[in-house]
Amino acid sequence: DIGVGINAALDLFAQPGRCADRAIIDISGDGRASIFARRPAYEALAPARKRALDMGVVINALAITTNDALLGDYYTRNVAGGIGSFVMEVDGFETFHKAITQKLARELLSGVMNDQPKGQVPG
Repeated sequence: DIGVGINAALDLFAQPGRCADRAIIDISGDGRASIFARRPAYEALAPARKRALDMGVVINALAITTNDALLGDYYTRNVAGGIGSFVMEVDGFETFHKAITQKLARELLSGVMNDQPKGQVPG
């Protein structure tokens, strides 16, 4: 479940010794969050997302739209959040490896770009 994953990441961020300047959660999936408790570890998406945003954590998402053409819109409205957050879409698992590479590069370069003096591009 998406809510369980977000809360697990937030619990790790809250542990002592965290050394990163930015906290980003990457969500990749081919479905929507469950709307009912299926098992004891179920956690709703909305409160988990709110907790992340309250902590200043950015959530980015990669929506695999093979079975749900509107999944990207759902992830944009309900999953991704925070300053600079984004959602990317991929139409199947065959191209997932390329999309995840682009997603990680975008996240890493956004941090580098934010650290550069105005008008300079990292080289």
